[in-house]
Amino acid sequence: MAPEFLKNYLKIIVALIGSVSLGVCLLTFPFAVMDYWYLGLILFSILVIPRMSLTIPRSEMAVSFADSLVFLSFLVYGPAPAIILSAAETLANCYYNKWKGNIKFREYMIAANVSIAAISTTVACLSWYAVTRVIDLTDYLTSSRSLIATLGIFALSQFIASSVIVALFHSIGRGVNFWSAWKKDCFSSSMTQVVGAGVAGTIFELSILAISSR
Repeated sequence: MAPEFLKNYLKIIVALIGSVSLGVCLLTFPFAVMDYWYLGLILFSILVIPRMSLTIPRSEMAVSFADSLVFLSFLVYGPAPAIILSAAETLANCYYNKWKGNIKFREYMIAANVSIAAISTTVACLSWYAVTRVIDLTDYLTSSRSLIATLGIFALSQFIASSVIVALFHSIGRGVNFWSAWKKDCFSSSMTQVVGAGVAGTIFELSILAISSR
């Protein structure tokens, strides 16, 4: 079977899974608790964050700094808003890099990238809920230990999910083994999750302190 056919087939599967994830998020979106702060996060992630992205040399990937906003959205608003935000930022980031000529996207690759963002964030949310069945981490509002554990689980699971899918795409497209593709194109982006988790945790803690000191 031709690599390009396999790659297109994988794009369809990823897009379908991502569409289901986003559809569920829209149906379960907590509109009642939304506020202007979340709207601000969305606008910032669409209008500003793409301009801060860095294209990895000799690759078709761009490192974004939106992870901190996704993590923060999860901590404050829950899974559905975080997944929606990650998909919206990825869409804006793709079109910005396409417009600037930084990355030449192949057919249906933008849809696949948006779906990868939705899927990886969904996996991160589900991973956190799975861990909380064993260890109670729901008190991250008041416990620094739970906050660190929550961000660690979220960052690690999101990175694993996204990097596995991306490496699979590159492995098929370039005819190289999965491990080589992962090391070349995915491992270098792992620090964005680490930094994003740290920034989100710091902002979250400062926000809690500011509210409690009133």
